Amino acid sequence: MLPENYYKERLEILHKQLSKLTRKKSRLGWLRFTVVIALIFFIYIFWSAGLIYVIPVSLLLLTGFIKMVFIDINNNNLIAHTKVLIEINEDEIKSLEGNYHHFPAGNEFIPKEHLYANDLNIFGRASLSQ
Repeated sequence: MLPENYYKERLEILHKQLSKLTRKKSRLGWLRFTVVIALIFFIYIFWSAGLIYVIPVSLLLLTGFIKMVFIDINNNNLIAHTKVLIEINEDEIKSLEGNYHHFPAGNEFIPKEHLYANDLNIFGRASLSQ
């Protein structure tokens, strides 16, 4: 398998995964909103019946809400990781096409005291490090 084909297939997989994760993020947001509305509704309805009904339902809904927050945090981390993987694969495709100018030049590593550092083309634009 050619490297270009591998990276293109990998990009397709990662874009599908990112699409799934963003849909999951949207669903989790709506679900959390629904839980908050349900909590307010149950407190309003059962308040007159007494705290014996309000507290268990409230605790149950709050536990569900907190669990969804943690699931959403993990989902956001997966989204960020997938975006980084997409960027890496796109960089690899660009480098296979011979386009290296989007990589960092490494100018911060040029030794100031070395007289011939600029002549060696190790750091800077269109250099070995780029």
